[in-house]
Amino acid sequence: MACPVLTWRGQAYKWSVKELKIMGTPNTREFDEVLRSLCSPWREEFDRLEPGKKAMVSELRFRTGCPVSLTIRGEPWFMDQQGLLQKAPVRTARRPTQSEMDELVAALCDYSVHTHAQEIREGYISLPGGSRAGLCGQAVLSGGEIKGIEQVTSLNIRIAREILGVAAPLMEAVLSMRYGMLIYGPPGSGKTTLLKDLIRQLAGGAHGYHTVAAADERGELHLDQTGLVTLDRLLGYPKHLAVTHAARTLAPEYIICDEIGTEEEVRAMSYALGTGVKLIVSVHAGSPEEFRERRITRELTGAGLFDWFAQLDSGRNPCNVLRLYSKKEAC
Repeated sequence: MACPVLTWRGQAYKWSVKELKIMGTPNTREFDEVLRSLCSPWREEFDRLEPGKKAMVSELRFRTGCPVSLTIRGEPWFMDQQGLLQKAPVRTARRPTQSEMDELVAALCDYSVHTHAQEIREGYISLPGGSRAGLCGQAVLSGGEIKGIEQVTSLNIRIAREILGVAAPLMEAVLSMRYGMLIYGPPGSGKTTLLKDLIRQLAGGAHGYHTVAAADERGELHLDQTGLVTLDRLLGYPKHLAVTHAARTLAPEYIICDEIGTEEEVRAMSYALGTGVKLIVSVHAGSPEEFRERRITRELTGAGLFDWFAQLDSGRNPCNVLRLYSKKEAC
């Protein structure tokens, strides 16, 4: 059976259970945008990658004294001097020193580290276009709380992707639901990418124009807003405040939120549901068993907030919906 072909603004996409391919020129826009945030020599080294590989990279990982790796479909790869990817690091691979790591952190902060101090305390740096660098190293503690991080020794730059049409398998359920949809999967499974395309499909006219409020605490739901005429983006709000504020003052049809993880956020969603809003949210869970065992997911399902549940595959098959099932099937 032939794979369905989706078309968005003249660009054709092929979606199958195993993969979503752009037919034509590989999309390197997000990768190249991340490169502009790097300092030399890393910017020049990664720019040697061929476009087809750039389009597939989901993470760049730096560790002091270790070869730099790139994540593709959930697996680490290493680049040689010719810009070719290898399954194991070559003997001459560059290994960032501590001073090079410090310079890299400064570059990711656009050489204004103090303006990112709060983010760094929480273990990340926001980058243009919705990408994000997670970091760790020597924590500075005061009163049992992290006040900063000295000597960053690990950086994981997650490249935010927008894949147009990838949420098509979910749209029939989204448009028919009464309450909401909960999307779950392990890290790297494409939850944020799916949410971004759901925003575009709902607020971009593909299925009519639906009013959408995106609770975007860390800038990860960033989109080019051209054509998204019914999108309200609550940027930088803590998630629970964004959800209650949107429900109380914006009266959206849908609220979309990524990575729910606290009881406060569950209470905010219960409040929003009482105002007639439909919810589309994601949580981390590597399997149906983990989904059922996590306290936060038990609270979410127990609150009756969702008509539909979507289980995603691993990072090897990002955005692949393994199972879409109803609230009745979840019981």
